[in-house]
Amino acid sequence: MSILLSSVLGLAVTTGLLLGGVIGDDVMTLLILYYLVTWVVFCPLYLVWTHRQWSRTDLAELEPMAREGRRPRWGTASGVGHPEWWSIQAGVISALIVIAASRLNLFPDQLWLPLLGLLTVAGSWALMVYAFAEKYLDLHLRGEEIDLPDQHADGVPEFGDFLSHSVAVFTMSGVHTRSRAARSAVRSHTLVAFGFNTVIVAMTVSLLFT
Repeated sequence: MSILLSSVLGLAVTTGLLLGGVIGDDVMTLLILYYLVTWVVFCPLYLVWTHRQWSRTDLAELEPMAREGRRPRWGTASGVGHPEWWSIQAGVISALIVIAASRLNLFPDQLWLPLLGLLTVAGSWALMVYAFAEKYLDLHLRGEEIDLPDQHADGVPEFGDFLSHSVAVFTMSGVHTRSRAARSAVRSHTLVAFGFNTVIVAMTVSLLFT
């Protein structure tokens, strides 16, 4: 649903800018603009949907399902079993498209390109944060021990606790893990965060404003 709605809105915005003479009719320009607008719309829709569904779910009821290797159908809007990996791929591709559009000067004298580029990168960053929060939640449901700094006093975690854990890793804050699987997830997450924060984000901002 999120993908369909964002695609329709992306097409509507691109068509409106084309008919209004804001952009030219070059195919490459139209495709890049359509992708960026669609991505900027998709990210918040996906994040709101994901947060709403997980926050309303009793995680204790999902533990038997998780230990059998199954996930709820609404677990990810894309239906992909490993959200952290497809979010990384989509985020990097989106950032590279922004960089390419800036370097190739496909939108000359368009003041909205920096804003669209920043929204694209910000959406990609947030998507990866949520995707790894789902990863940590999945590990918890499978019985792996993860220290959550904001965990409730009753010892029953909520999705927001895993989201805080993911944000902490993405901002290079210290976190504690007790199991090998959790350490592996944090290690992969840290490497992705370092690469995205220091290379992709910095390069995108630099190119957009030079």
